[in-house]
Amino acid sequence: MGWFTKSEKEKLLEKIRDSKYVKKSDFIYWLSQNRVIYNKSTSWDELIPDLKESKKIGIRKLENFLKSRIEEDRKVKLERKKKQSEKLKDVLEKGGEFEKVVAKWAKRKFQAEKSTNNELVKGKTSKRPYEIDVHLFIDGGYWKNDRHIWIECKNRKSSIKRTDMHQFKEKAEDIKDAYESDIEDFCFDELVYVSTSKFDGDALGYARKHDIQCFQYSDRKFIEVA
Repeated sequence: MGWFTKSEKEKLLEKIRDSKYVKKSDFIYWLSQNRVIYNKSTSWDELIPDLKESKKIGIRKLENFLKSRIEEDRKVKLERKKKQSEKLKDVLEKGGEFEKVVAKWAKRKFQAEKSTNNELVKGKTSKRPYEIDVHLFIDGGYWKNDRHIWIECKNRKSSIKRTDMHQFKEKAEDIKDAYESDIEDFCFDELVYVSTSKFDGDALGYARKHDIQCFQYSDRKFIEVA
């Protein structure tokens, strides 16, 4: 009894069947373009034995088909990655511009001597430093203590939730712990949250409980909501 060996064509057909780049419906459509007609419901188990004997579809055509599908998938992924990168860039640019607008307004409102954007400040437990959208420094002079204000800026469509507030508060607490452990030179005395979108009720309730000032930016105006 002789051993059964698969032909190169049959191996290639099985490779096409098992490829993540190929859908059976696309393969059947491609076959129809090459004047080899099958019903859409035809299974791979029916296609492979039939095609391995067919002279209309050779190995070269099958190889080119698989290569084209792999290349098409690569192009789709590159285009998707490009769009995601452009979207992220747009978000960062919009966010950066919004932070500058907030910094300019906040410096006047809180009568701060200095404002900085995107400053990195260490926490005690976090491995990475926190990025401070707007940091206001108010010089207390001889009679008062200096004050540091952290302003969190959100330029997005979805509303601000309680979880957003909680995360903001936890970050500030971690920085305070770092200050008390001599890891950082300062901590924040006041927290401010500024958003282009609305704050939901739970977010405002949390903000009032933890003394976080909240402002909504709308029609080029900063409206205090908590």
